[in-house]
Amino acid sequence: MVMVGGRHPVKAHYSVGFKSDGKITALHLDLLINAGISEDASPQIPGTVISSVKKYNWGALSFDIKLCKTNNTSKSVMRAPGDSQGSLIADTIIEHVASMLLKPVMDRLQLQSGNVSWDALISQVEIDLLTGAITLLRGDLVYDCGKSLNPAVDLGQIEGSFIQGIGFFIYEEYLTNKDGLMISNSTWDYKIPSVDTIPKQFNAEVLNTGYHKHRVLSSKASGEPALVLASSVHCAVREAIRAARKEFPNSTGNKNSRLVFQLDVPAPMTAVKELCGLDIVEKYLESIST
Repeated sequence: MVMVGGRHPVKAHYSVGFKSDGKITALHLDLLINAGISEDASPQIPGTVISSVKKYNWGALSFDIKLCKTNNTSKSVMRAPGDSQGSLIADTIIEHVASMLLKPVMDRLQLQSGNVSWDALISQVEIDLLTGAITLLRGDLVYDCGKSLNPAVDLGQIEGSFIQGIGFFIYEEYLTNKDGLMISNSTWDYKIPSVDTIPKQFNAEVLNTGYHKHRVLSSKASGEPALVLASSVHCAVREAIRAARKEFPNSTGNKNSRLVFQLDVPAPMTAVKELCGLDIVEKYLESIST
């Protein structure tokens, strides 16, 4: 395998305004979307990205989006196209505001009232400071399926979609050379979700919210929405890294740089270990030997 489609990489810069009580008043986004060598379905992606961002009420919202032609392969329409990228962007901004206000992570969604959500998920992770390995300790997922046509099928779709999303946000890193051809061309280099990706304690509940006038037989989608919930795992990993950087301040520069950093997608163990601090192994060994 020398080439693959994959999701559209997005480079996002944002400016956000908020008050001391956590009320967000304005957001401006500058987005660069890697469309690959040809247009394909790329013109659809900006709309779905912004639609997903709008799950929060940002007050005054503006954005500038550019589709960029590159020497990479054309990008594909995959499960939750654009929604997965937009959801992570929105959650990252909320997390950033919360950290600036010193609000608990679990209260971040209370900072802003948005549209009615179909689902919610809380993730708990553990990172190994020596290797950067990530363990999903727990996931609690509540999903509104309306009036489920087949709860067993819906539950399978929800759980499977969530695990697929973890692959996108955490593990599935593929690298290309200067010609745009893949160099990570097997599962030795390209890591996909496995049985170990499933949270050690995974609680998934399907809510039956009854009759919905504008839904087919009162049912709601159960495939794509759960995928974007995996952004909670990425957010949890970022919080775990932040905790490590607080515990070992000398390994990551000054105080301000410890708390604000960029965690790209995907976030494999090599990236996690590096963000914890290149000398964190030595610091850890010193701490347990004294």
